[in-house]
Amino acid sequence: MRKAPALLILPALFLLLAAPLVAQGLGDSSANFEGALVLPAGPTPLSLRLLEDGGGLIDLPGQGIYGYPLSALEASQDSLRFSVGLPGDASGWFSFELRKAPGAGPGQTGRFQGRFKGSGGSGEAWLSPVSSPPRPGEALAIPVKGGRLHGELLFPAGSGPFPLLIIVPGSGTTDRDGNNYAVPVRNDAYLQLAQALAQAGVASFRYDKRGAGESYTLAGPEAESRFDDYIDDAQAVVRTLAGDPRFSRVSLAGHTEGALVAASALGRLDSGLGLALLGATGLRAVDLVEASLAELPSDKAEEAQAIMASLKAGNPWPEPSEFFADFFRPSFQAYLISWFKTDLVAELAALDGPILLVQGNRDFQVPLSEFALLAEARPDAPAVVLPGMNHMLKEVPGELEENWKAFSDPGFPLAEGLVDLLAAWAKRQALPGGLVRFDGGKLEGRGGPEAQTGPALEAGPLHSKAAPDEAAPAPVETAPGPPA
Repeated sequence: MRKAPALLILPALFLLLAAPLVAQGLGDSSANFEGALVLPAGPTPLSLRLLEDGGGLIDLPGQGIYGYPLSALEASQDSLRFSVGLPGDASGWFSFELRKAPGAGPGQTGRFQGRFKGSGGSGEAWLSPVSSPPRPGEALAIPVKGGRLHGELLFPAGSGPFPLLIIVPGSGTTDRDGNNYAVPVRNDAYLQLAQALAQAGVASFRYDKRGAGESYTLAGPEAESRFDDYIDDAQAVVRTLAGDPRFSRVSLAGHTEGALVAASALGRLDSGLGLALLGATGLRAVDLVEASLAELPSDKAEEAQAIMASLKAGNPWPEPSEFFADFFRPSFQAYLISWFKTDLVAELAALDGPILLVQGNRDFQVPLSEFALLAEARPDAPAVVLPGMNHMLKEVPGELEENWKAFSDPGFPLAEGLVDLLAAWAKRQALPGGLVRFDGGKLEGRGGPEAQTGPALEAGPLHSKAAPDEAAPAPVETAPGPPA
């Protein structure tokens, strides 16, 4: 069983940001800037990207910061003012005030220079406009609640149509490349997966989750946020791409919490599309929270139980004590109520499309006992355990320290066999033989055209259907997973 301090096993779901101001007075060619912070130890690189829908992202590679969203922005031909975080934030904050350097003529964008200040000190900074860096795929923005969801299509070489795999991002503020700005450095897991799939003849679409990357401005006031927002976003992606003639069939791959999002989205659509679940747990969100609360001292347990009972019934708890004032803050409770209603096992059992279950034997965050709940819900689905794969889909050795490094080091490769497995399944071809089942057995080429083909994809609109029964099958006894 995973051990963690009470209330700390939950992902960082939101970063509350001040509403950004749309940049004005700068052309598309000036949407990207590169420069430096001038520190006593020497200059350190700084990059700024202004976004089409407002706001911006900064990189500070020397500090391992990539794609960090701005909390405020004012931009014109003559000045750049922007902030990262807010004064008093535990994670730190900085504000920048830069003006056009002398020598830049009227109506021209040139070098901006000035100063920065914040929780880490102060100093000089400068930025100069640069061309937009090339991206490997085709940008696509999809209308959703509050704006547009930004992502990227990546195609194989040659002429299509191609099978398409929609990669639904996991927990936290995860962007299209699989990176979380709250976690130092990068892992690029989704980018690597998309590139490898293209080499294997499979197109992909991956997107910046609401609150991350170019979609970060979709994260509105916390009190208005619901888990259903992620599900609605995934539905919008499916509706946009399912009828695209460039694709022969469309499937989804949900990673960690993205598996719950993807399954819930497909459960509300009359589609029959396929779903691959990567590193997902069969436990419900409410189960995970209650397991964490069970570790509280007895003098806190009574209030915790009362709060949970109220939220599970769909009722807010107006005044949590100081001990619970952060996690159970009133502005967050509506999100928790919507999250607690979700149940991946129930959603999975009700889906009528082809299913693939994939887990790694070095995923110390989701033990095999939790993965087995998914396999029991869909005994018809291949349930594969890839040796050496960790929670971020990377090939890692047995050492715990190396496993952790893979979360923030793009140098770790994808797990061996993952791409071949997903590519064969997306094409509805026979799966590679000799794969290890979750119970230790072998899969012998399951999943070909004669098995789990599911309804054929037809171009045209998808229609919503009633939500599946929320009752979950009873847990089963399984062998314990690898130690955390």
